[in-house]
Amino acid sequence: MKRRLSLSRRLVAVVLAAVGTGMIVSAAVSVWQQSVLFAEGRRDVLLATAHAFSAAAASAAANRDPSGAVSAIRAIGNLPDIRYAKVQAADGTPLATLGSTARLIGDLDLDGRQSVMELFSSRTVSVSAPIVHGGQPAGRLILIGGTDGLWGRLLGTVATTAFGGLVALIGACW
Repeated sequence: MKRRLSLSRRLVAVVLAAVGTGMIVSAAVSVWQQSVLFAEGRRDVLLATAHAFSAAAASAAANRDPSGAVSAIRAIGNLPDIRYAKVQAADGTPLATLGSTARLIGDLDLDGRQSVMELFSSRTVSVSAPIVHGGQPAGRLILIGGTDGLWGRLLGTVATTAFGGLVALIGACW
């Protein structure tokens, strides 16, 4: 009888270890995947916004008109989670800046390849779009947005995975 209990306990331990390991691997893969999807979605939204506002600022950038550049990007303040916008002339001279935050060295640049770890450590992401006027480069528009929705999404993913693991453990021990 004692040997049989020992075998039962070993079997339960193996099941717990297998389900626990599977849950941890599944959670890690899901967190990575959700982070990549978040970055891609955030980049797409910010780039679409940047392209729209760069078209509005094209004339002002070509004429190096700061007040026209401010007028062109003024509505950015009405968009959710866009914290900063900057219009630059073709030579890099700033024409207009709007926003509630300064440009930070730690802003994750979504124009290039970024790692998931960089996304975790950054509270803001940036994109830039060329400003073209009459087919000629006239400047650049830089947008900085927040990553506020990332952590809630990741916590939801981990919670769902943990719930699935708990259901699997209950089923295995039943």
